[in-house]
Amino acid sequence: MTARIITVANQKGGSGKTTLAMTLAGALAGRGNRVLVVDADSQGTATQWAGAAAETAPFPATVIGLANAKGRLHQLVKPLVNDYDYVVIDCPPSVEEQASQSALLVSDVCLIPLQPTPADLWATVGAIELVEKARMVNPGLRAFGVPNRVTSTNLGKQVLDVMRENDVEFLDGKLGNRTSFQEATIRGSVPSKMGAAHRAAAAEVEAVVTELLFRLGAD
Repeated sequence: MTARIITVANQKGGSGKTTLAMTLAGALAGRGNRVLVVDADSQGTATQWAGAAAETAPFPATVIGLANAKGRLHQLVKPLVNDYDYVVIDCPPSVEEQASQSALLVSDVCLIPLQPTPADLWATVGAIELVEKARMVNPGLRAFGVPNRVTSTNLGKQVLDVMRENDVEFLDGKLGNRTSFQEATIRGSVPSKMGAAHRAAAAEVEAVVTELLFRLGAD
């Protein structure tokens, strides 16, 4: 079976792209899957995240850097799909980047992480346009918004309600505004491997993964 390709993309920087990509990859690997993370962002955050892991506890998924691939990204990813169950692509923080456009040509699904703020709501327009453009070549491409860094404020709830009425379908699962995700970056790990204090963050990630796989008919 060839790998399912999950691309994480957004028009806006700071939306939590790499957090979603890496915790998603870690959760998929924790279920016994062979997982590859493709770091297509020139900032190299995913690569640095994995590199921070201790030698005795490596990051649970393989991470490679392909930021220089740009418009050739889909060509370089294709030969890798037979070696993994899932490939997670962390795109640059701009839908105008060639890498983002290239990744979606071969992806099964695009995840759009969005914080519940008006600025992030406006940023969905570019991401939706990118997905629609990619569907001209890849008609089976699915797309889901993923609420990220969610707080319990009334404004956050109101923005989330508006987001769910937008043109992009949203997952019910969400990631909270938790220090566990920041600590995971520093430790080169994922919340599920960081002990009981990070159980809530791990549960949020697992809920997102379970729902995603159900929506894709993969679990």
